[in-house]
Amino acid sequence: MLDGEIIGQGSSSLVVVRNESRSSKKVITAFKCFLCEKGNVRKRKLYEKEVQALQRLNHSNIVTYYGCNESNGLLAIEIEYCERGNLQKIIYDQKYVYSITTVLTWAKQLFSALSYLHQERNIVHRDVKPANIFVSKDFHLKLGDFGCVRQLEATSTGTLVGTQRYMSPRMKSKEEPYKVSKRNDVYGAGLVLWEMVERRSVFDEYTLDRNFDANNFYIDIFTKKLTALKPPDCFDELKELIVITTNFDQKQRPSASRVLAQLKEIIEVGPS
Repeated sequence: MLDGEIIGQGSSSLVVVRNESRSSKKVITAFKCFLCEKGNVRKRKLYEKEVQALQRLNHSNIVTYYGCNESNGLLAIEIEYCERGNLQKIIYDQKYVYSITTVLTWAKQLFSALSYLHQERNIVHRDVKPANIFVSKDFHLKLGDFGCVRQLEATSTGTLVGTQRYMSPRMKSKEEPYKVSKRNDVYGAGLVLWEMVERRSVFDEYTLDRNFDANNFYIDIFTKKLTALKPPDCFDELKELIVITTNFDQKQRPSASRVLAQLKEIIEVGPS
């Protein structure tokens, strides 16, 4: 599984690309690999949860799942390889030039994936950010990295997971159980849209030594010094959509399907 090119590495996994035979054709696929030490129940559960989620998904804007493998303590998930890397690379690298029309197309693709997860599969991604959105050769977006995914039940609570910069702020007491919500994915996606437009890191003023300063971020929210994300520099309809999806109060955010409908309308009518 490791006899390919390593193209990415995280704290608990690495990604390798290899040439594989599929339906009598040679294709390039990616392997997300985890080294699972004997007895490491937590890591195995995370791996199994991601596999179980991917097995249920079939959408043009979600990375395609091909299978899983295990060998000598190495766990691997075989998925679609996206030649352009992740969206974070595209946003921050100025050699990539794209228009507001492209932003709208990408936004539609992202919210189409989320609407499918939420409405048809009752799944919450819980880590929507540019680094977890992949870009195909023809610049189509594919939501990936389902390591934090959660199947929703009638009343789902859980621990805080995800990437702090893109996590929905908690508006009430820290002692109150954290509620897993589809609207938190909407918040993360709204921040992604903001970054697509601005081409810089969201809440950059809370970056300390290249890390997100969550402590001061939450202090400013609780003391009402920070009440909303600064609107991006774009036309009014898109600006309003980003503002409402990133409302700090999740009850005020629209559903992913509602955002998708609004995006389709904006694309059809065009910016005012």
